[in-house]
Amino acid sequence: MRKLLAFLFVCAAGIGLAMPQQTIDEQRPAARDVEITIENIAGSVTVVGWDREELQITGTLGEGTKELDVDGDRNSWDIEVELHSNRRNIEGSNLEIRMPRGGRLTIETVSADIDVSDFDGTVELESVSGKILVQGNPSEVELATVSGSIRLVSEGAVGSGEFQSVSGKITLQADLEDHGRFEFETVSGNIDLRIPSKISARFDISSFSGRITNDFGEVAVKTSPYLPSEELTFSVGGGGARVTVKTVSGNVRLIEE
Repeated sequence: MRKLLAFLFVCAAGIGLAMPQQTIDEQRPAARDVEITIENIAGSVTVVGWDREELQITGTLGEGTKELDVDGDRNSWDIEVELHSNRRNIEGSNLEIRMPRGGRLTIETVSADIDVSDFDGTVELESVSGKILVQGNPSEVELATVSGSIRLVSEGAVGSGEFQSVSGKITLQADLEDHGRFEFETVSGNIDLRIPSKISARFDISSFSGRITNDFGEVAVKTSPYLPSEELTFSVGGGGARVTVKTVSGNVRLIEE
């Protein structure tokens, strides 16, 4: 999150001259396992995976934007929306990107929403207040927000994942790999895990003041006669994947799909 905080200081700079929106339409060569890093403060970032060995960047840059900086080679590209240093009011920039579906993707935003789909590789996404949505069949995920919601919907089994939010809601709708490790953590955000009945996993869940509900039968227990804290530890299907869930005041729901 350090880079995100640095973005906020840029947004607090002085007022500059308004500039019209700029249209983007660029292409670059990209290996099938290409690493893509994207930085955008406000607006949106949409990424769709495809089978071409090519990176395609389209969209618009909002007022207050200096330029879109694209740097790298076919193995690694850095894409950054650069701002004028004397600009206070920043209009959102909307990026639409197509990239090889098996690559590695890293995105950092402040208030820009992030939408990733048809992607099979690894994703690391961070936002302060933007929403994060991932669809497809990612192998590994790291998703983090402060107040934005996080949602992962996968048609297959996710290999591993880390999900963190302060007040945003976290929703997972996916199967989990038997040997995967999954961590979910919030302060006040609710956590919904929509998982198939055939799943093989061990769950360790704790909440200080939120409620824990479980469609798989086991009931959460109080950990203190004086505090509202609850814990739930159980295994299903042999206990393959390891799932850890921690929240302070958010509610946790395990929903059998």
